[in-house]
Order: sequence, then structure tokens, then C-alpha cells
Amino acid sequence: MIEGGRGVQSRGGLVVCWRLIEAVKTGLSGMYLIWIGWLYFVLMFSVAQGSVLRGGLMLVLLGVLPTLLMGWVLRQRRRNRLAREQEKHGGFPKA
Repeated sequence: MIEGGRGVQSRGGLVVCWRLIEAVKTGLSGMYLIWIGWLYFVLMFSVAQGSVLRGGLMLVLLGVLPTLLMGWVLRQRRRNRLAREQEKHGGFPKA
């Protein structure tokens, strides 16, 4: 199909779909796909609300806060994993 970077301009949609499929196969990227879908759903849900205030509140409560919580949890996990790896391999020398 597309090898060596040829045809990227003419087949942009195909390349995006192919890279998305490859990203989903890797595991964690599938979670990002679900997250993007959830944010799209929340955006459409908040747009369909009767008032701007109610829509904004739904967007914040169902979209922004869960996104911040997920980001915080993932950063904590990564930080803890890196700390365990540093302890396992002796860590960095202290100045």
C-alpha cells in the first residue's frame, strides 16, 4: 500500500485510518480513542441542553473534571513507575 512515505498527500484519510488502527493495536492508545469519543459525546450532550449555563455546567462536570482526574491518575502512575525503575537500577547520583 503506502511504503516509504509515498502517497501521503494523496491518501491522507487512508494514512490517518491506518495509523489509528495501528495505535489501537498497541494497547494504551485504545484508551485515548475511548476518551476522545467520550469528550465528543459530552460536547454534543452539552450543546443540546436548553441553556448556555446548563450546557456549560454539563461540559465541565462530565468532560473537564473527569479528564483532569484521568490525567492526574496517569501522571501519578507514571511517576511511581519511574521512581520504582530508578530504585531498581540505583537511581541518579545525588549532587
